[in-house]
Amino acid sequence: MDNEEYLKRVEKMIYGKGKNVSNWYETERNVDLGIAKADLAIKGNMKRVGGFFLAKMSAAMTVPDWDTGAIFFIEKAREPKVSFLQRAVRATRVYMAKNDITWAWLGIVSEHGFTDRAIDFVKRYQKRELAIFLIDLKNDQIITREAKDPVAKNGLKLLNPRQVVKQKLEPRLSIKGHKIF
Repeated sequence: MDNEEYLKRVEKMIYGKGKNVSNWYETERNVDLGIAKADLAIKGNMKRVGGFFLAKMSAAMTVPDWDTGAIFFIEKAREPKVSFLQRAVRATRVYMAKNDITWAWLGIVSEHGFTDRAIDFVKRYQKRELAIFLIDLKNDQIITREAKDPVAKNGLKLLNPRQVVKQKLEPRLSIKGHKIF
């Protein structure tokens, strides 16, 4: 699976199975964040729940009204450097501040794998509102900090290349009720 195919499949996965985490409602491609350019950005909100009246009432009382995000960068370099990860983190944090996003997933997608320094950077990253995922398409694996963190735990399930590859691809127009730019 190549980078673009992964992004198409993960977008479908987030809109489908990601409903349990957040109500995803807006997709943007090639978003210029000033510091870096994100290949895919998806916005969501934990409070906006569809469905029956009782589900809406339950969500109104128990779920926080937090905006969420899933931002993906494709790393084309042979050996992704920590400086690229740092730039992606800064760009994502600016994007989160501009859009009033409470928590987000940051996915760095590579077909060449990652260096030990990059993996160490991600495992040591401590800001709980941002979970960083190194998505290694060469070895079909995903790397993040400890899985006890709820933001990272939910992302592990949805962004894992082994799960995403099972996702059936349909035309992007089949995602109903969502803005696609």
